[in-house]
Amino acid sequence: MRYSDYIPLATHPGRPPTSATLQPPGRLHQFRYRRWAILGTGLAIGLIGFYLILSAVDTELDDDDLFEEPDYIPEYHAAYLPFEPPPQRPPSSRLTPVQVLPDHCRDAYFSTGALCYDPKIPNFDVVWTWVNGSDALLQEAKQAAEKSFAPDDPYRPKSSSEQARQYRDNDELRHSMRSVLANWKTYAGKFHLVTSDFAVPEGLPNVSLPEKWRLGQVPQWLDMENRAWRDGSVELNVVHHAEMFRPYTGKTFNSYAIESQFGNLPDVSEYIVYLNDDFYMSNPLTPRTFHTSAYGLVLRMDLGIMVSPEKPAPDEPRGEWRSMGESNVLLSDRFGARHRPYALHEAKAVSMSIIRELSAMWAPHLARAATHPFRESVSGAGDVSMFFLMAHFLVERWREALLWSWTVAKHGGLDDDWDGEIMRRAWLELGGGEGARELTVRAGLRETLEPDRVHAYLRESGHRQADKTFYVTSALDGYPYMYVTEADHHDWQWFKPSSVSEDDLPECTIWYDECFTDGGAPFERASELFKHIAFRSPQCGDCAIQVLMKANGRLGMEAFLPSPFRTVSASPNAQASEQDEVPHLSLEQRWEDGQFDVKAVLGNSPRQVNIRDWTLRLLERYRFVVGFTPYAFVMLETYENAQGALGWIDSYTDASLLCINDDVKEGEERVSDMFRNWQERRWGKPAAWERIP
Repeated sequence: MRYSDYIPLATHPGRPPTSATLQPPGRLHQFRYRRWAILGTGLAIGLIGFYLILSAVDTELDDDDLFEEPDYIPEYHAAYLPFEPPPQRPPSSRLTPVQVLPDHCRDAYFSTGALCYDPKIPNFDVVWTWVNGSDALLQEAKQAAEKSFAPDDPYRPKSSSEQARQYRDNDELRHSMRSVLANWKTYAGKFHLVTSDFAVPEGLPNVSLPEKWRLGQVPQWLDMENRAWRDGSVELNVVHHAEMFRPYTGKTFNSYAIESQFGNLPDVSEYIVYLNDDFYMSNPLTPRTFHTSAYGLVLRMDLGIMVSPEKPAPDEPRGEWRSMGESNVLLSDRFGARHRPYALHEAKAVSMSIIRELSAMWAPHLARAATHPFRESVSGAGDVSMFFLMAHFLVERWREALLWSWTVAKHGGLDDDWDGEIMRRAWLELGGGEGARELTVRAGLRETLEPDRVHAYLRESGHRQADKTFYVTSALDGYPYMYVTEADHHDWQWFKPSSVSEDDLPECTIWYDECFTDGGAPFERASELFKHIAFRSPQCGDCAIQVLMKANGRLGMEAFLPSPFRTVSASPNAQASEQDEVPHLSLEQRWEDGQFDVKAVLGNSPRQVNIRDWTLRLLERYRFVVGFTPYAFVMLETYENAQGALGWIDSYTDASLLCINDDVKEGEERVSDMFRNWQERRWGKPAAWERIP
């Protein structure tokens, strides 16, 4: 992709320029990749309808070549980088590996709970999504998109007034970036800003940009005289929608559509921190808030809000609810129906490998979301919520891997057979007696998250600096949603001996006929029994996990794991593929359609596969902890409300993650002035890439 010169473009196209002009720039230069250049011959801009006259020819410059930048005019409402979009390609279905544990300790990590970690602590890229709501081109494109809908089109926007609050700008992005630099810079890789782009307006006189080029939006406070945007070790990169959307309709005002395309983000680290432009960091944070190799990705949930597995009504959008509801329908079709908790609206830890994996599984749904220009539409199928989906996908993949390991990899035959003797051994392992038809077991205490152990493990694995985050529940202790239901979702279940008595731990019951027979008939295939307890009757799988976790004692999960001597022979006609090298189970959208037998999962390898080793790498892919970080979420609605909300944040000194929503319904200018001043007081140090006023 090629970039041309920066343009502080003015208001509406189609209006004649006045006589006010700027001096033309000197040489223009290539912003990224091969340093192509465009020689500019003129720039004419008027105060009402200023327009660029740009004559461009390609020429190659040396790396040391510079260019003169036109003066920045602060009265303008927007700034742009003309660029050449990359060719449109179909979405990639390629899976990528996560940060792996060292081979020498992976087995002990899972089997006995021993410490195992990658000594390299990676940097985390930070990604923002943002639009300049006062941008004239955005407003015009939005109005044109609104008018393009038929009166009965279900995807027409609810109303312009309801959409307006989503596009107001109170200088949140600039201060959000400053807050991350102040509290996370040590661990940051690159900053990536994902933002809009537009077709070059028709009717601009003497414009010679190639037909397919677009105008990429950039914040008007960026220093355009020095586009090597860097603050110390942190580089800022701007990504426009045309660079990541597949498919791309050329217009989107829908945050869900933008997030649906994160699997196509170019040049990002494996683990990222994702923020909306109204998210902030307000205390120093460390990687333990987002990801460590010893514990996995850190998720944050709100148990006070549970999302139903039933499809939401198309005529009741209710903000996030329709999107979360559609996402939970997908999760329930694939992993079994259940209510799932709300993913907190704050800075999120993201595994790009998990994003790419779920993007491969639900590619049609994400592609459909990419074509919907508006988030709050009158009706129609809701768009998926990518980060609600990612959090629960990770948890459900972990549960699926645990149950697959015990049924198919450990007990099932290599030809997927499941006979009476296999069933007898499996039932006895659970604790069922000969001839018994039910089994009730109380959960056992676990030391995985005992504070002293966590502190020691984090320090030994290189995370010596503490922050205000603590871990509540771990994948290494089972399946946390078993203890979170529609009727009872007040708190996570604790298993630490320092926090709970064993007598107070929950019980569960497995009924043999319900869980281990197919309507009274014995199962004959291990993969079919797995589907039954994992998805068709998920309460069976949940209880089996609790029983097996207790059988392991206070650490580890050896009871789930297959023998180290089980192998699958090489397939003589198989060819190694990158996809097969990444451990994963079925990518089908419905569990009924998935093939889970050993040979379907592992049989397409040109090499002999050790089933235990492969299963351990499968489990390490989906590790997580649910954490808690002191946070504040406020909505600014009126001047008095905003005074109180911002004052409360100032008094809540432990709050480390903030979300401040602009939901102002009256007194917008007064609230905006106060909010801007408050942000400047909190994060007044400019980033090195900011333009000097």
